[in-house]
Amino acid sequence: MNLATATSAYKALVGVASLECNGVARVASAAPDSSYLLSKLTNVGPCTPTTVMPLGGTPLLASQVSTIRTWIAEGALDN
Repeated sequence: MNLATATSAYKALVGVASLECNGVARVASAAPDSSYLLSKLTNVGPCTPTTVMPLGGTPLLASQVSTIRTWIAEGALDN
């Protein structure tokens, strides 16, 4: 997955089906609890992942996860 630029990251995440969790979007606009990205960050949700992001790194702070959750809830806009 190409996350090198904001444009490529957005196109790779929003409305794109997860390869690890059939039928679930990586980021489902306006539906944070149905977004696989949040499952990967929190280890809760659809198709609970076997590995939590960031792989081998320090988990994101609750405030950072909250910011991502809010962005998704507000429609995951490309802004």
